[in-house]
Amino acid sequence: TLDGFVGEAEIGDLEAEVAIGVVEGRVTLGAVRSAGLATVGAATIEAASVDGDLEVSVTGDGAVEVAAGEVGAARLTLTGAGSITVDAPIETAEVSMVGAGTVRLAKVAAEPSVQRVGAGELHVGPP
Repeated sequence: TLDGFVGEAEIGDLEAEVAIGVVEGRVTLGAVRSAGLATVGAATIEAASVDGDLEVSVTGDGAVEVAAGEVGAARLTLTGAGSITVDAPIETAEVSMVGAGTVRLAKVAAEPSVQRVGAGELHVGPP
């Protein structure tokens, strides 16, 4: 668990569950299991792979990116002008968006549950 982090960090493959909250800066992760990832402001979290459930919260103009893996249940919350990108296939997704941000999901097996207020955009499929 890493909460309220400020700065830059590179964390290798953990093959464990993680919970990371970044207030300012960038965190780069290797392969992890279930993950709770949160940013505030212009912070960024990049995960190489998530194999398990995924919970993401982006508040402000930050970004969370997941490059690979196999996600079971994804709960994604975006408030502001930030972005969430998940290039791993997802079984089920709950998406909540407020503002002008963007959520991009490469593949979702079941129809995503979406709540949206504002000009935010949800894209499902290849870029």
